Amino acid sequence: MDFVIRDWPVKDLYYVEEKLYPYYMSWAFQKGTSWIFIFNRYLRQMTESGLVERWRKEVVARLDKSKKSSQNSSSQHRLKPLTLVDLQTSFYILGLGMLAGLLMILIEIFTNVQHNDQ
Repeated sequence: MDFVIRDWPVKDLYYVEEKLYPYYMSWAFQKGTSWIFIFNRYLRQMTESGLVERWRKEVVARLDKSKKSSQNSSSQHRLKPLTLVDLQTSFYILGLGMLAGLLMILIEIFTNVQHNDQ
């Protein structure tokens, strides 16, 4: 950022490195816990020393890396529209089901006619 600011034609510019999105770290404890002050001190030390920020950056970098790798792998496996050949088996199964249903109706009619004749 300093490089960009040094190259600007405006010289009376003051740059403050602030976090645009502040975040807070917290833990839940039972009310009246005696060692909460010790825990808070260590949390504050980790935050002030920059450990929490470093861990956050590492996690974000890992997520970005995994997102890029998943995008690369998904670009190799492009989606294609379904064709009739892709759905051919579904139509065969549908046809077999309709034939089985028709056969069952014919059997019902045949057995019903025989039962009524007796």
